Amino acid sequence: MKKNVGRTRAWAAEQLALMGPGAAARAIPTLLADPQPEVRAQLRKALAIAAKQRAAEPVLTQLLAEPGFRQRPLVARIDILRALGDSITQYPQAGAALTAAIRDGHNFRSQYLLLPAAAHLAAAGDPHATQMCINSMRRHHNPHLRAHAVSLAANVPQLGAALAQSLSDPHPRVRAAALAALGGASQPLSATAAPRVIDLLQHDPWTFVRAQAAHAVAAQPASVQLDKALVEALDDKAWPVRQAALRALGRRHSVASAPNIVDIAQNPKESVDVRAAAIAALGELCHRDSAELLYKLAMRAGYPQLPYDQPLGLAALSALGDIQPPNLALRLAPLLAQDPRIPRVIGAITRDAVGRRGHCH
Repeated sequence: MKKNVGRTRAWAAEQLALMGPGAAARAIPTLLADPQPEVRAQLRKALAIAAKQRAAEPVLTQLLAEPGFRQRPLVARIDILRALGDSITQYPQAGAALTAAIRDGHNFRSQYLLLPAAAHLAAAGDPHATQMCINSMRRHHNPHLRAHAVSLAANVPQLGAALAQSLSDPHPRVRAAALAALGGASQPLSATAAPRVIDLLQHDPWTFVRAQAAHAVAAQPASVQLDKALVEALDDKAWPVRQAALRALGRRHSVASAPNIVDIAQNPKESVDVRAAAIAALGELCHRDSAELLYKLAMRAGYPQLPYDQPLGLAALSALGDIQPPNLALRLAPLLAQDPRIPRVIGAITRDAVGRRGHCH
């Protein structure tokens, strides 16, 4: 295998990982000092395949524990740790190997690549890995690395306080990463984080941060305070923020916000993307009182006169399919007729909307 080069070597490594994971776990680490990054990437992928198999566990355990592991090239050690993925927590010596790699690799690349392994170990309670993540989130001079560290902290309880503090980071990319992590976390916003998220939604000078704040609260438990902040965001000067707020209100099933959403859906001066988001939100809210508006807009999909008629009409058809108001097939019959003016795809979408079960009961 060592005689193979380049892509052939990587291909052989992957085949060996599939057929003999134990043998692959012994052979591949010696090749990870290859000077070609693309070859190392493929070798790392092969090692990751092997590492998922039980036959490779004793080999990798011995590899990490051997005294000479630290003498291997740093790039090879980093790739070995990366290849372990979330199974890294199964190896008792992985924490020490990570600590040594961090100590030896002070550059941006090394620290950036080691952060996922550190996050996995932090979630398992490793104190050194936890401290590495916290230091990267709070103190590293490079905002890209801080943002990367923050993005990995979503479901690591040990990093919750540092994640909340990252909402006040001076760099907008880090704040946005913190909002994305909190939005994807399995736990609701803490009492400390929730007010800060609302503050970012209302006052952050960067549009993408305000929009991310709206996304962050979309899956949060019912809260009058959060819904109120999202409704206020419907007046934001930037359309991406208004769009994000509408999507969040729909996902949160904020019925009290329906009048505001209807106003936007029928506002001819609003951007098409925002109006489409409002129409979709009405479907998520199961807002039957807006059915007449949705029927009117749906007809535009089949008989467009202006550039925005069709996208609004398609959004309305989807919303009607969600709501399933009475006599839906009858009201949409013109779009189901054999009319050469109506594109076939519109007829197919209409049939789908009529035949859909919907989620409103």
